[in-house]
Amino acid sequence: MITIQTKNQSDKNIYVKQILVNGKIVKNHTLQYQDIKNGGIILFEITDKHQVNRTDITHSTKIILFCVKC
Repeated sequence: MITIQTKNQSDKNIYVKQILVNGKIVKNHTLQYQDIKNGGIILFEITDKHQVNRTDITHSTKIILFCVKC
């Protein structure tokens, strides 16, 4: 089973600060199958600040942001 959690989620906090899978930071905001195939906890840390200087943000992150706000 996979559990998806958020930290600091609110109407104003709509940006993903970082993602952790089973306590480990996910690089490039890309989940790997081998990290979740046996279940675990995916934690999205949310903030109100857009991470403008980040170079590891990809198009898939924008999709995650949309889903987290839903």
